[in-house]
Amino acid sequence: EANAPTACFSGETIKPGTQVIVIKRAEPVFTTSPESEKLYVRTNGTGGSLYISSTTTPTPAGFRDWEFLMHVYYIKDNNGIPSLYRKRLSPEPGSTTAVILSAGEELIPGIESFAVTLGVDSTGDGIANTYYPSTTSVLPPGTVSARLDILARSTRGNPSYSNDKTYFIGSTTVSGTNFKQFFGRVFSTTIPI
Repeated sequence: EANAPTACFSGETIKPGTQVIVIKRAEPVFTTSPESEKLYVRTNGTGGSLYISSTTTPTPAGFRDWEFLMHVYYIKDNNGIPSLYRKRLSPEPGSTTAVILSAGEELIPGIESFAVTLGVDSTGDGIANTYYPSTTSVLPPGTVSARLDILARSTRGNPSYSNDKTYFIGSTTVSGTNFKQFFGRVFSTTIPI
């Protein structure tokens, strides 16, 4: 949850009670010509390291380079409207060793909350039987999918509407009375892992 203090959010106020999701991945196709000032994972198949490419770092024989991407997603109020924000990990300008987390960029206004739950297959058939909250950076054994639930709300209030609905987001509930005169809707998708 966003209530935990984190150095990467210095000076920002994350909406209380919401999740912060960090997604780290490498591009699916390797390159033999890394672009300058990007992050890469270099591996020989048994070990690897993260590095910032420069114009003088061609891929050595026996190694492969994959561009490394890390994004942090969170909810923050923007002039009274909750919004989905993203930060990106990138090389510090002019450095070949230091990385920085970018300033937050607003992606979607009107996002009240989101949650990720992990689908675990307990029978060995490749289908999730149970979903658990994503409270750890390590996937539980048997994880086969991730479910993303997003609670969106209107960005303008309607004085004649009183939201008394209950919304199910992951393993928690959110009361519509939290955003009174705004309409809300949950969107969900399941992603195989």
